[in-house]
Amino acid sequence: MKKLMREKGFALMTVMLMTAVILILMISLVSLSSQTLYQATRGMEKASLMPYAESALNEVILNMQKNLEWGTHNEKLYMKVGGQETSLAGLKDSDLPFVNSAFSFQGKACYYVSFDPNDSAFSGTKYISVNNLKKSDPADNWRGTDKVPANCASIIVTVAVGNTVRHFEALVTMTTSASYMKMGARGEANFRAKEFLVEKKGGSSNPEFHSNYGGGADTSIKFTLSDKIELKDNTVFSATGKVVSNKSPSEPYSFKHNQDAQDVPVVPVKKLVQSITVETAKIPCGTYEKGSGQALKHTAPDGTITNYLKDTSVVPGFYWDGEGIKFSKSLEVEFDPNNPDKVTGNLTISGSIKEVKFDADGISIYAPGDGERDFADKGKYLHGSVLINTSDEVLVGKGNIYAEGDITLKGKEMKAGAGTDDIALYAGGDINITVNDELNFNGLVYTLGDFVCDAKQVNIYGAIMSAGKDPNTDPNGAVCDPGNMSIDATGDAVKIYFDDSKLKAIAGSSGGGSTGAIRFLSWHEF
Repeated sequence: MKKLMREKGFALMTVMLMTAVILILMISLVSLSSQTLYQATRGMEKASLMPYAESALNEVILNMQKNLEWGTHNEKLYMKVGGQETSLAGLKDSDLPFVNSAFSFQGKACYYVSFDPNDSAFSGTKYISVNNLKKSDPADNWRGTDKVPANCASIIVTVAVGNTVRHFEALVTMTTSASYMKMGARGEANFRAKEFLVEKKGGSSNPEFHSNYGGGADTSIKFTLSDKIELKDNTVFSATGKVVSNKSPSEPYSFKHNQDAQDVPVVPVKKLVQSITVETAKIPCGTYEKGSGQALKHTAPDGTITNYLKDTSVVPGFYWDGEGIKFSKSLEVEFDPNNPDKVTGNLTISGSIKEVKFDADGISIYAPGDGERDFADKGKYLHGSVLINTSDEVLVGKGNIYAEGDITLKGKEMKAGAGTDDIALYAGGDINITVNDELNFNGLVYTLGDFVCDAKQVNIYGAIMSAGKDPNTDPNGAVCDPGNMSIDATGDAVKIYFDDSKLKAIAGSSGGGSTGAIRFLSWHEF
């Protein structure tokens, strides 16, 4: 009996020991499995971070491409998996993953970008982005004073997947896209003259002109010359079709045929005009012409006539000296969108007025409109056009004309060039320049329609671009705004002294379409 009891006790101890060993093994296995699962989960979460970070950066850059000032007004960008992206307007603190005013992702997959220096989601400024793209001086950020270079942006993305949180910082800058640093036309380009010359001005890049018209055997660019064509500084004329000339250039590489279509920047005038400061005073729309004696006669759209005597101001900044008109402030032409039957936003200066002068540097005249054409009248713009027809000088001084419609300049001659006077013409419609003698133009011609120039001699110091409108996006573009270019100086010469700095206003615009390309300077995780 005692032996039997001893054997039973031994068996029980053996069972208990084996059970203990098994339990230890099971606990170890469970712990190992949990740790393995945890590490695997963490690994998967970490591996998922980068796509979210790249997505956030792409979204921010897309916004900056459309508007270089995006991020300068405390913008925020937040997205969670399965949710809706929220940016800029409408972003509420309640939409964000806050816990007791502290930032917490609460185990969700999401990313967050904030340009608000007072964002309560973070303590301090370590995770706050800074947009310094349009500034010429360095800006401060969490790293210290002047740590964000001029024309750069520091974009910080906070990304969370599950319980894994990481912060990424990218330093980006805007470069001027090559397509912006070329002259060109979306449509056909025709040049007629005794001789044709192109060379670069100062430190400009080498001249290049491109036409997107046609293809294959189509003539995209045509030169009709009675003497010669001279293309200096490795000037290139390229086209999706053919470049045809009755006179051969000195270098055969100057003409490139059957090239790929190139991006033509289409920047709305309203976006360009945002860069100027328009005074509160507005020019009454209508027609201004020399009346009896030395009076200036104004005819409003409704037929009302007002006479302004010599040495008086129509409005502050709009002065009549008895012979010519002087602008001393940036002004806007009156436009009433609520009266479609009443043609407003148009400015016409004609008759025996001697000249129109920008009497201070940087003057801008803006003629707003609604972009509506009258197709029955050969596509004429109903609103927002500028016509200047003088007896002597068309434009004098340094300034800009912005028109939602057409810009038409006529006169004896134009000498706003060769010197320091810059003239920039921006039109949503066509630009037409006709002078009886010599045209000297220093500046930029940019039109979303056609550019037509006719003079005895044409000297352009700057750049010209007929952007037209993309018929794929604008159903009227193929009808009214193909972006053709025609320059006629059969009496003498067409001379273009290319200056790519004149195109930077287009490249740096905050307008629609592309700006210059944004590229990465550095990228890291912290």
